[in-house]
Amino acid sequence: MRVLSWNVRGLGNAATRGQVRTYIHKERIDIVGLQEIVKQDLSNHELNELAGGLNFIWLWLSARGRSRGILLGLKSDFLELESHEVKEFCICATIRNRISNFRWILIIFYGPAHHDLSPRFLEELDNCCYAATLPLLLGGDFNLIRACEEKSSDNYNLPLIREFSNFIGKHQLREVARGGSKFIWTNKQLSPTMVIHDRFLMSDEWENKFPLVQSPTRVGSDHSPIVLDTGEQGAPRPKYLFFDSKWLLTSDFEPMVRDKWNQGSSRRPLGVEALNTWHGSLCFLRQHLKGWHIQHLGEQAKEKEILYDQLRELDNLAESNSLSPMLVRQGEIEQHITAFYKNLFGAGPPKNLKLSPSFWSDRHILSREEGASLIRDFQEEEVKSAMFSMKSNSAPGPNGFGVHFFKSFWHVIGKDYFALFQDLHKGVLDIRRLNYGVITLVLKVQEANIIKQYRPICLLNVNYKGITKVLTNRFSTLVQTVIGGN
Repeated sequence: MRVLSWNVRGLGNAATRGQVRTYIHKERIDIVGLQEIVKQDLSNHELNELAGGLNFIWLWLSARGRSRGILLGLKSDFLELESHEVKEFCICATIRNRISNFRWILIIFYGPAHHDLSPRFLEELDNCCYAATLPLLLGGDFNLIRACEEKSSDNYNLPLIREFSNFIGKHQLREVARGGSKFIWTNKQLSPTMVIHDRFLMSDEWENKFPLVQSPTRVGSDHSPIVLDTGEQGAPRPKYLFFDSKWLLTSDFEPMVRDKWNQGSSRRPLGVEALNTWHGSLCFLRQHLKGWHIQHLGEQAKEKEILYDQLRELDNLAESNSLSPMLVRQGEIEQHITAFYKNLFGAGPPKNLKLSPSFWSDRHILSREEGASLIRDFQEEEVKSAMFSMKSNSAPGPNGFGVHFFKSFWHVIGKDYFALFQDLHKGVLDIRRLNYGVITLVLKVQEANIIKQYRPICLLNVNYKGITKVLTNRFSTLVQTVIGGN
């Protein structure tokens, strides 16, 4: 889901409406929040022109006096407007995602440019936040700053800064971090004043929906549009953290991982199964690495965002050529793909085939000693050797920890990982909690339009691939004995 907030400085001009329409299509916007539309009313022709053929539900706050109007649009294909209220400075809407059934409250606002009305504006937002019983997202032009650093000149109002910060703290709102340019607004003078007025704020309940926000190049208006991206486009896409080999170049990274792993180990209750302790330690470390990555590797995140943009362009290209001429809706395409690969990779119907008693009479059968070598107890050195024989730069699985991580921190995690093999040998390891992966579809031919023209690539977690590697190593010594030459 992608939410646009943009102070457009008037929608009366056809050229401005064309810029907004182009931006909505280019950025695949699902929710449009426009401030300072400077219009009392909007005709169906103007709204359809903005939508550009997309299905939007529109609400607006008419421009009057010092309040110069707001326009809110929701893409009705997967968003349902349950209720709404148009106030003096904002539009408050309760929204339901038709796909995930996630319900939340969106407040799109335009703060008064004249600061004598700012206390009344903050009081209105204050009442909206107190009344909210669902996860809350606020977006728009506050016409206020939180700190002196958010304005390039020394002309600022300290009491209003404190009042604005108190409002955010009182409701425990969190500002969504932005990428792109530092400032959002400029007065376009020879010695310009630049300010951060536009922002998104979210409640604690939005933590699991933490978005990626961009501040692109200014287009037409003296305000930059800001886009909130929850990482979903159509069907929800989970966000994964992947261990990056570059992190090892940071001097404090290895001690930090060792300390966090040991800290997670110290929190384990007595008598917990090895698999639960393993997952617990990984989850504890992953949560810390998420924050560490954002704080210390911001530049790398920007580079990744460039790659994400390129991937989204490829997604757009793929979406322009539907997977089947009969399937156009996202849900239908998902069902078709899921059913195809379940049939391809899933268990087939049982077959009544049996080997005759004499089948093995003239074939080699493993000796008792050879059979015992396959089911002997696992050795820690055996497990380590298998892991260290794997390629360090191989792709990680869904949990994000690749072979390079295992090799680099074997002295920290090795014993916990070996405990999984001990449980496997005892027959108490729930292998289903490890044996899962992400299937990625890669084009076999240009302009593919049927599912068989895509090549599936499945990424499995390294902790599962390590198990298969150990078992393969054991059996490899007997392969030539039990498998015929033809």
